[in-house]
Amino acid sequence: MSFKQHVVNIDSKSYVINPFTFVEGKRIEAQLIKYLSPIVATMMAAGAGADIDVDSITSKDLDFSEKLISAFHEMFTVHPVDDIVKFQCDILSKVQKDGRTIDLDKEFACEYDKAFELMKEVVMFNFKSVFQKLGIIAL
Repeated sequence: MSFKQHVVNIDSKSYVINPFTFVEGKRIEAQLIKYLSPIVATMMAAGAGADIDVDSITSKDLDFSEKLISAFHEMFTVHPVDDIVKFQCDILSKVQKDGRTIDLDKEFACEYDKAFELMKEVVMFNFKSVFQKLGIIAL
């Protein structure tokens, strides 16, 4: 059986995303729920998703920002940082560039935004059907 792949371009570099096996996917899915549930709940409760015009920030927007920061803080307080970093590396473990598994330390040193963007692409590729069933259209 052949697996489908997804190619994504980030900053003019092409990355090939390979799908997780079922067991890998279920483990990562459980970790996504564990780490991100409080953050997603905070965003959904606030109706996040709409663009915020910086010139028209209200106290309600600041309240949401405080709640979101609090949810992130809780994630790092409750879960050891090393576990979160390992989880992020696990998400990127099936990504290749030029036919080789990428060396995360070399590929993304000082470019954490690109690693984050690639993680988002990996999650959407592997779990798109789950998000659709849950009614979550985009991350």
